[in-house]
Amino acid sequence: MHNSSVALRCVGECNSALLITACRVSCAVEMSTTKAPFFQSILGRSLAMGVLPTALVLAVVLTSNGIRAFSSSTDSLENELRDRTRNAVDQIQRENAQAALLSKTLAEVQEAGMFGRREETLALLRRVAKSNPNFHSAYIVYEPASDGTDAAALASTTLPPESMDASGRFVPYVRNDASAVGGMVLEETEDTVDGGGLWYRHPKELYERAREVGTVLTKPYSYHGDDIIECVYPIVINNRFAGVAGADIPLARMQRELEAMAKELGGDIFLETRGFYLLATTDPAGTDAASLAKKLRTKEIKGTSYASFFDEIARSGEITLSQRMDPVLGEECYYVAATIAPGDWHFVLRKPRSEVFAETLETLLINVVSAFVGLAIVFVLLWLVAARTSSRVLRAQVAARSIAQGELSLEGAAVEGQDETAELLRGIESMRRELGAIVGSVRGNAQRLAASAAELSATSRQQARTAESFSGSTAQIAAAVREISGTGAELLRSVDEVDSGARRGAESATAGRAGIDAMAASMQRLDRSTAEVAERLEAIREKAQAITTVVTTIAKVADQTNLLSVNAAIEAEKAGESGRGFLVVAREVRHLADQTASATLDIGRMVQQMQDAVSSGTREMGQLAIDMRSGLTEVAQIGQGLSHVIEEFSRTSERFGAVKEGMQSQAIGVSQIHEAMQVLVSGARETGQSVAECSRVADELSHAVATLQETVARFTLPKVGR
Repeated sequence: MHNSSVALRCVGECNSALLITACRVSCAVEMSTTKAPFFQSILGRSLAMGVLPTALVLAVVLTSNGIRAFSSSTDSLENELRDRTRNAVDQIQRENAQAALLSKTLAEVQEAGMFGRREETLALLRRVAKSNPNFHSAYIVYEPASDGTDAAALASTTLPPESMDASGRFVPYVRNDASAVGGMVLEETEDTVDGGGLWYRHPKELYERAREVGTVLTKPYSYHGDDIIECVYPIVINNRFAGVAGADIPLARMQRELEAMAKELGGDIFLETRGFYLLATTDPAGTDAASLAKKLRTKEIKGTSYASFFDEIARSGEITLSQRMDPVLGEECYYVAATIAPGDWHFVLRKPRSEVFAETLETLLINVVSAFVGLAIVFVLLWLVAARTSSRVLRAQVAARSIAQGELSLEGAAVEGQDETAELLRGIESMRRELGAIVGSVRGNAQRLAASAAELSATSRQQARTAESFSGSTAQIAAAVREISGTGAELLRSVDEVDSGARRGAESATAGRAGIDAMAASMQRLDRSTAEVAERLEAIREKAQAITTVVTTIAKVADQTNLLSVNAAIEAEKAGESGRGFLVVAREVRHLADQTASATLDIGRMVQQMQDAVSSGTREMGQLAIDMRSGLTEVAQIGQGLSHVIEEFSRTSERFGAVKEGMQSQAIGVSQIHEAMQVLVSGARETGQSVAECSRVADELSHAVATLQETVARFTLPKVGR
């Protein structure tokens, strides 16, 4: 049987090798030897399928983004312009409100009691200027002789002369100057003669004509080269105008902030009040005459090119946005206008529409350039990957063609990488080596198969004779197994009966052991009761001894009493008639003492008898306790012996149980042996059939070996040791 199985496996392996070889040959026949056109090759198709869809998607995305950018740029720009205008207006309003609050506070401090206290006022102005470096200056100007100390101030040695004019009028002007000592300079306020400038006359006229008190913001003007706006508040003492307090706002810092904002937005900002420019970001930065001539800051709007433009801008509290032609630039622009209070200032932001579209076109151009760069990168990467893949596929094609032609001696070059094409080349090389090994093995096995075919024929005849002998032996073994099965069944029943008897004996012994344990427990309880009785008798004996002691004491007392009564009777007789009564008492006492002594003797005898009885009972109880302990010991020994008997019964029962289980297992084993013998008899018959089949296979094997030797002769194998 073993040789036939080996032969069948060999035939199967040979058939598989022949099938593999046939497949390789058919593949070689079908493979084309001409190179495919470029656009049908892997390289061409990879580039076409990778670059063209990518270019199409990028074109669609760029077009869509451009349309959306042009359509949304206007809305986003308008919102941004409104927001930036609102932020700038809020910032300017906060600075104006701070200046107004500062000038009002200075005026109210004067009205609250500091008016006329010039030294304290100077100290206050210095502190205010130092704590507000963003302001140009802080000042207070009194009306001439309003505090009545002008003449005295001229003669004062503590007041600086810069704080007053030639008449002694109080006109201090504290200006922030980073280059000065202490960071500030005290000067005399200018433009105070002939009623002063507008900054002074206007609040004075408002109060004197209409009793109106409020903050006044002047138009812009240049003060010693610094463009400023003055914020003043009137000082009223006893319902009389007494001067002004003010703070100057520098326009240069506001100019820098708005220029930065305008540069960021790509536009221009104008700030106007009462027909004058506060500032304009279009002003040139130079200080030469030509640049100064072009500057709009502090100039009147009426004489500039924007005169008509500012007349048309809406002057309301809301932020307005409009589009119109700019009179200077000559192109369409966005204009955002807003009013700033206090001061009635007007803020205007201008941005040409061409810059909006230029920004959108610039963004679109950047996107287009980025798309082309990305497309070029994709093309190069696809070219590199596809070229490498195509090269490896061609190498795989050449290797497969040589294998299909039977050339297995050529080794392929080493392949680097971990992609699918590298794995394909390594797989083909591995297939070549494995196929060479298979063909070499098949060549060697073909010769061995030829010898095995002859041996297989002789072996099949020997197996036929062995099968006939084996069939007779199996019939005899089957009969013997049936007899063993019957004997085992009888033995199993006998063992079962013995096991049942042993179990009943163990149960009876266990019941006897339980009775002995109960008797031992009862004897233990009786022993404990005997011990308790002995203890109580001993206590009675001790009490009797105590009573004996008391009785002895009473007897002694009775004897003494008797002796005393005799002495008393003698003394009574000596006394004569006067001691007669006492004599009677002495005799009675003597009589009682005699009775007491007699009773004491009786009690002593009774106590002695009780002690004797108790002592006897104690001895008997002690002997009983000894007997009980001896009986308990014997019962314990009996119980221990019975326990050994029970354990022996239990072990015997367990042994019989094990024997019973073994007999049952033996019966099952005999049954299985009987079944196996039946199968073996059937196998003997099948073996005879297999021997006949083996003879037929031997003939087929001889034919297959001849065919196999012809097939493997077509392959060229590597030389040994290569």
